[in-house]
Amino acid sequence: MEGLAVNGGYLAYAWLVLLQVSIVYLQRPDHYRRLGKGNAGVPEPYAVATGLVGTGLNWVSWLLSAYVAKQFGIASGVLFFCVGMAASTAANVLIPRIARVDRVGHFISIPVTILLARAVLRESGIDTGF
Repeated sequence: MEGLAVNGGYLAYAWLVLLQVSIVYLQRPDHYRRLGKGNAGVPEPYAVATGLVGTGLNWVSWLLSAYVAKQFGIASGVLFFCVGMAASTAANVLIPRIARVDRVGHFISIPVTILLARAVLRESGIDTGF
């Protein structure tokens, strides 16, 4: 199983799962808007913007799996991609939509998403500079 390690360990996978859950909460206002369940207590442009940022972060995590594959082997890259997709899908399906919880989770996810993205990059061997 050592062949699946990223940068000598497995912590990058754990950070990736937490990042995907944070992205789900970041995108929740946009989910409410798209489902027609109200504005989730935020203006529509804000909901669209956070949905766009969350989608961009998902794309970056997919691109990061290509980097992991290049640096640490195809198997690690594929596993990184699969873990990210599974975490994102599971979070969307399993975390219930409760308006107050989603609102609190959303506002907590704003700084947490930045910290988790930095942690995933550092564990993948990319120096973030801060």
